[in-house]
Amino acid sequence: GGASPENYFFAARSLELAGGDSLRVIALLDSAVARCAKPYTPATAQFLIERAQRLAAAGEFRRAVFDYNDYERAIGADKMGDRFFYLREQAELEAHMFQQALDDIRSAIALNPAEALYRIEEALILLRAGLFDEAIKAAQNTLTLLPENPDCYKIMGIAHGELGHKAQAAEALNKAIELGDETAQPFLQKYQ
Repeated sequence: GGASPENYFFAARSLELAGGDSLRVIALLDSAVARCAKPYTPATAQFLIERAQRLAAAGEFRRAVFDYNDYERAIGADKMGDRFFYLREQAELEAHMFQQALDDIRSAIALNPAEALYRIEEALILLRAGLFDEAIKAAQNTLTLLPENPDCYKIMGIAHGELGHKAQAAEALNKAIELGDETAQPFLQKYQ
């Protein structure tokens, strides 16, 4: 009797494809997950990662992280790819879970060292965590891979600004603006 997790999952996907309300989509995924036996298996883990991504999109970052954690336990940490660690890191960063975010982005970097995006993300986490000297170092290291990256200059500029290094802040932020970053201007004014 009763609807299976799959029934709720397909209902959620259908609603989403029809442009339905994201909170109703999540509610259907909640019903799917609620009908899965614990511990979760690789067969039911799919519902967790689907819900995690939708929770993150809806701004429910902490709940998303818990789903990613359950997914990892169900599938096995050794089977996770760099993309998984990046997705979970994004949710952790927004949930202000800085240490977990750093661990995950460093796992992603270890699995895919050529993906420069992950290195920019590491510098951004360090900045958001208030580790300004480390953020500057990480951004400088990333510039060796991406020589003209405006994000790196912006991160360096903000970190220098927060440390009270006005000249370095202005230099880095002006470089970010010159490279096309349209969000660096307010920081340049802030750190004058």
